[in-house]
Amino acid sequence: MRGKVPEIVCAGALQLSKAHFLAIVEAIMTDQVETQPVFGLASSGLVRADGLDNPYWFSDARFGPLRVYDLQKHNASASQSRAAGTVDLDIALGAALSLYDAKTAVYSALTGKLAKSLMMELQDLDSARPINTYGVDSPVAVDLRAWTLKEAQSIVHVSDVLKSVPILTRHPGPDQTYYFPEHLIASHSFLLVGESEITAKMPALRAVAPFLRASRHSLRAGSTANPLQFAIRHQQNVGAAFNLARTYAAVYERSKPHVNIGTIGHVDHGKTTLSAAITKRQAEKGLANFLEYGAIDKAPEERKRGITISSAHIEYSTDNRHYSHVDCPGHADYIKNMITGAANMDGAIIVVAASDGQMPQTREHLLLARQVGVQKIVVFVNKIDAIEDPEMLELVEMEMRELLNTYGFEGDETPVIMGSALMAMEGKREDIGAQKIDELLKAVDEWIPTPERDLDKPFLMSVEDVFSIAGRGTVASGRVERGVLKKDSEVELVGKGGDVIKTKVTDIETFKKSCEESRAGDNSGLLLRGIRREDVRRGMVVCKPGTVKSHKKFMVSLYVLTKDEGGRHTGFQENYRPQMYLRTADEACALFFPDDAEDKTRMVMPGDNVEMVATLHNPLAVEAGQRVNVREGGRTVATGIVTRIIE
Repeated sequence: MRGKVPEIVCAGALQLSKAHFLAIVEAIMTDQVETQPVFGLASSGLVRADGLDNPYWFSDARFGPLRVYDLQKHNASASQSRAAGTVDLDIALGAALSLYDAKTAVYSALTGKLAKSLMMELQDLDSARPINTYGVDSPVAVDLRAWTLKEAQSIVHVSDVLKSVPILTRHPGPDQTYYFPEHLIASHSFLLVGESEITAKMPALRAVAPFLRASRHSLRAGSTANPLQFAIRHQQNVGAAFNLARTYAAVYERSKPHVNIGTIGHVDHGKTTLSAAITKRQAEKGLANFLEYGAIDKAPEERKRGITISSAHIEYSTDNRHYSHVDCPGHADYIKNMITGAANMDGAIIVVAASDGQMPQTREHLLLARQVGVQKIVVFVNKIDAIEDPEMLELVEMEMRELLNTYGFEGDETPVIMGSALMAMEGKREDIGAQKIDELLKAVDEWIPTPERDLDKPFLMSVEDVFSIAGRGTVASGRVERGVLKKDSEVELVGKGGDVIKTKVTDIETFKKSCEESRAGDNSGLLLRGIRREDVRRGMVVCKPGTVKSHKKFMVSLYVLTKDEGGRHTGFQENYRPQMYLRTADEACALFFPDDAEDKTRMVMPGDNVEMVATLHNPLAVEAGQRVNVREGGRTVATGIVTRIIE
């Protein structure tokens, strides 16, 4: 069952509005689930969604059909709808989901989005109303009667779940007290009412659900035993002092230093294949989720053309560090997207095919990486399985070391790893496949330093991507440049013209894992309250209120690239109008000489260092000391730094 989520059928009674129901379904469908699940939320009294046809079908080619059944309407008096029923629903959801070794995204979609949505009124939806479950005030006599596990060919009743998981045992009496088993007191004291008591009263049951959700058990198909007991007996191999593994899947842990790196280099040299090979190798060690080539290049256009167009973010760990990895596009037409990705890197892996050697985008990517502040680079010479002459490989290595020195990197000391990402992916020729991936990651661990983060400065995150989650709001994602942001903090959206937008961050996710705070270096998604998707655009910044302003006019110190460096062949004069790139933003601008310049008619030639005044078409969030790149006609013309804000 590992890696595949079977159909889930829930017997029980829920009542929700059409808008609320659709919002939940949308949340599941848009979570980019890596498996191909078929979810069914169903009942004998089941899900009643007002205004929906019965049964109501959703289908999506990526995920297969999402089946929703409405078998009969469940009539119950309002007096039967109690708060305790809501708690029971949470427990049942958690208990059932704990039986699956599903992928994190599926956990997130079903538990995080679905359970939260069911437990709370959605403030963003006018038509939403509270969810009612019908059952008596007891966790064993709840109307959510059974969960059918199709692939395990068995049924788990809610009462079985609660009995099988020895968290609470009922104590008869008027106070409805539940005893905590003594052997679990030390490990699960967070569920207790008081330090010395071994009882947990009804409100404490809410805390059980995330605990149950996070404990993963492997099931074997064909078992007719109670799956939970089967899992405990056969998989966990523990006795009376049994303790569920607390692997909180949906929470982002900061147990290792975090570093942002990426793959850069010429188109078709194997950057995406190498990224996939890294996840495969680390997945074998339990340090990543394996992503195939197609899962990194997700867009239909990317798959059709076999090239990366927009930067893709993946995550993995080594023994020493946690990595956020950006797979950058190498095609000349998509350098703009590469700059956005490279602006978020602390170090980089430059991929060069042994069959081609260095190519135009190899050189341009190195230059851009230098300009956005990447200090250290590791070289991976790919496709060596296609080269028979060892002297050819030596030549490629010498060329790359020279090129690194040219662009100000330490070419003589930089690690150069030679291997084949394809062999690593296919599990062939370990000497040039898997072993070389290990060598590469060891070199990255040792050569690329762990950066110092600006945690004390005011929070700032440059927006790289924007998307919306129906019923919840708009999410802005990007790399946090500095500071720390906690949930429910007030923030401002600045840049891309218009007024400053004030909002509140209601949730924070890092790699689809919920976290209480976002800090410098993280790639985070921020859920913004009351903001429409069209109000947020790439290039804006999310910042602490009052700390950043947008500007239209500022002084820049530029170095104009020579023809050999990929720049212009000829010079330019005042009122030159290229595109300017700042952080993740790009904006048309005009360049003028300062008012006190001696000769305003002179030509600025390739190779010159020059001070100029930049006037943007639309204001952006700009600060003194910020790096800029100037591009025109598909090439980088100049690079530099903002020296002074004028207006």
